[in-house]
Amino acid sequence: MSWISEVRSQIQGLSTTLRELRQFGLLVGGVFMVLAGVAWYRGSRGMVAPGLFIFGVVLMGLGAVAPLRLRPLYQVWMGLAFALGWIVSRILLTFLFYLALTPIAFIARLSGKRFLDTDMKEKKPSYWIPKSDGNRRDYRKMY
Repeated sequence: MSWISEVRSQIQGLSTTLRELRQFGLLVGGVFMVLAGVAWYRGSRGMVAPGLFIFGVVLMGLGAVAPLRLRPLYQVWMGLAFALGWIVSRILLTFLFYLALTPIAFIARLSGKRFLDTDMKEKKPSYWIPKSDGNRRDYRKMY
């Protein structure tokens, strides 16, 4: 399944109740207003701070008065969030693999440790490794 179809299926399953649309409008509008305040405080010249502030006020107003008008913007916003989440999760898993598992495997090979028994030189009826049942004390006190 491609990432676009995954994002599309997540958007189709997205719940757009009045409550969620209202929360979206109020929260995102508030964040844009805070960003406008930060831009103004840092001495932003031009229309950056007023533009962010006006956009935040419009979002908060629509969220409070007419949340259904926010549905298309909410779906686009969440589509971007799902797409970024898909990309970032792949990047993080790749870093985890190469930064954690690869050095562990390298050190294990240098020390002669084998995590899997891949030798099938002799013909056996089963390649299962028998384990002892243990006793009850081992179950109660594992550590």
